[in-house]
Amino acid sequence: MFDVISKLPNELFAQIFSFFNVFELAKLEQVSKSWHTMIRKNPTLWKDDGFDGQKVFDVCALQHEGKYKAMLEKSHGKLHRIFLPVYLSFKTQEEIEHLLNHLIKSEVQDLWIVIRVNSTCPDHHRHTETDWTPKGRYQLREAVKTVIRTVVQCDKLKHLRLVAGDRVYVNIQDFGEPSKWPFAINRLRKLALHNINYDSLFPCEELYQCISEVEDIEFRSTGRPDNVIDDERKDIWRFISTAKASLKRCRVRYTMDNRNSNLATFTPATYAFPQMEQLYLSICEMQRTSTMQYLKCPRLKVLHAYTVSQHKMVEQLLCNSLEELHIGLLPDEEQDRKSVLDKMERCTKVKKWIIKNSLGNADIEEMCVRLQRSPLEEVILNDLSPDSILKVKKMINDRLSGGSFTKIQKATISIRKGGPKENEWLKKHVPKVDAYILPDRIHQRDALFREQGLHYFELAELLRS
Repeated sequence: MFDVISKLPNELFAQIFSFFNVFELAKLEQVSKSWHTMIRKNPTLWKDDGFDGQKVFDVCALQHEGKYKAMLEKSHGKLHRIFLPVYLSFKTQEEIEHLLNHLIKSEVQDLWIVIRVNSTCPDHHRHTETDWTPKGRYQLREAVKTVIRTVVQCDKLKHLRLVAGDRVYVNIQDFGEPSKWPFAINRLRKLALHNINYDSLFPCEELYQCISEVEDIEFRSTGRPDNVIDDERKDIWRFISTAKASLKRCRVRYTMDNRNSNLATFTPATYAFPQMEQLYLSICEMQRTSTMQYLKCPRLKVLHAYTVSQHKMVEQLLCNSLEELHIGLLPDEEQDRKSVLDKMERCTKVKKWIIKNSLGNADIEEMCVRLQRSPLEEVILNDLSPDSILKVKKMINDRLSGGSFTKIQKATISIRKGGPKENEWLKKHVPKVDAYILPDRIHQRDALFREQGLHYFELAELLRS
């Protein structure tokens, strides 16, 4: 086939391809050798592209970290936004260091780096098996160490997102005096650390001031390499509270081990976040014993909570300002369970309710009653049992027949193949219905992002095609 595009003058070629972003260019350069050469060597195409993770769906394009190296070289390090995927199956440690060296001299303000041991197949969009051998873990730890060593040399950061494929704890003793890091002068507005300890980047309280103006924080931890978080890391809220005056959105997921702790000596703590509007809280306890931590968020509108022993924290967060609610678990003790449900009854502004299969049938039935006065408009039913779905159907029917209740306008339901056939019933009684038969890749992406804050291309073993 005759290639008209490659015969065009360079100026016209550049003008045509200037309408494409960096992800689209990554695919277009694979059309032919001539396109590859013209796209790669044209400096006007490598501009400062904005990116939005919610809109990035091309896994293949995300592997082209070489694009960002070219962008940095062509722009003399003046890029403000950089997304950099580092897949260790494609890179040696020396290549990673060489790639990251360009960032040190850049003026990057918005930095997003994903480090994964495994890769994504460009042809089939499938994940390879993750290498959990000692060698694979060592490669990941060294890569994360190189990334952090690079980040602490960046002095203009405003938004920072670092994602590792598995939990990594980095020793920062060989990075020099933290107070002298160029990173120390930053005042971040957005921070996300997934599977990377916050004290790897903030090893002393002097550096806590870097987050004093943060509006959005994400921390996700699945436990240290030995699956234990030690005592000093129990109170992560002390670190987060540095941003108490500005924080509006917070997502925290971590594991606690109270088995060897003397909780009698643990000082109860209350942290106030006057501007907080969204809180996503997931705490996994090795021993179900409350550590008496409390959060005050008078403006909270969105609450997703998945914890058992920290029910006092959740109970205090159930307030009349909530508009979106997801309680993943209720306490085991009857009195504690009743206390949480009673407080839930006061949430009279909830419009969106997420229900997961982690709740029992009795819990869901009781919640339907407690949220009776709320102006519910949307429900998300995630892999519920047939009996649980019946409880929700009754609630929807009651709202249809009761003139004082708002009617459900939207429902999202996911069920296992061969499960209850509720789609047709919902479509007759709810104006808008989205239905998925599990496992469904698109639904998995949405659910995992909603629950864990991870984009599908940041995941390791959690998502497969």
